[in-house]
Amino acid sequence: MAAPVVKILTPAYMGQVTTQYMHSLIEFIPYAMSNGINVTFETMPNCSLISLGRNVMQSRALRDPTWTHLMWIDSDIRFPKEAIISMLFDDKPIMGGFYPKKSLPIDMASSPMPGGEETEQLFETDYVATGFMLIKREVIEKMQDSYPERKFSIRVVTNIMIYMHLTSMKIHLIDYFSLKTMPSVV
Repeated sequence: MAAPVVKILTPAYMGQVTTQYMHSLIEFIPYAMSNGINVTFETMPNCSLISLGRNVMQSRALRDPTWTHLMWIDSDIRFPKEAIISMLFDDKPIMGGFYPKKSLPIDMASSPMPGGEETEQLFETDYVATGFMLIKREVIEKMQDSYPERKFSIRVVTNIMIYMHLTSMKIHLIDYFSLKTMPSVV
């Protein structure tokens, strides 16, 4: 079996990541490499709609044929360096970390499914939060093939400073992470 290649994707609102996230990444990358696991990572700054940012990042990631696993890590998550490798060894199609939501009272982002399979380290759930989630590439490719109705395109207008003019480009995406719109309030 070929060594796994983990592509870490982190949406970073306003281009910011916490020191806890950065320290975790700095500890994880050499640890992964010493265990024969290749790692690449990418952030997406300045996207205030996180679900759109995730869709853009995942669509871009699929153009890179080298990775075997996609790892979503929120920019404020701290994790032990062993966590991702442990998830890889558990060899499940989708796995998520167990962490608290950013709310009071404190509640967890995922919870065991009543009657679901459970071991000392793992539990089955009907919802996995994307803040610390590992997905095998074949799962994403199967989602893409199974839900063609979720494909969409957006036109992005950017101001490229070097050329000092507006540039418009069309981006083709798949709505993996539901984009929800709010009804307009009058």
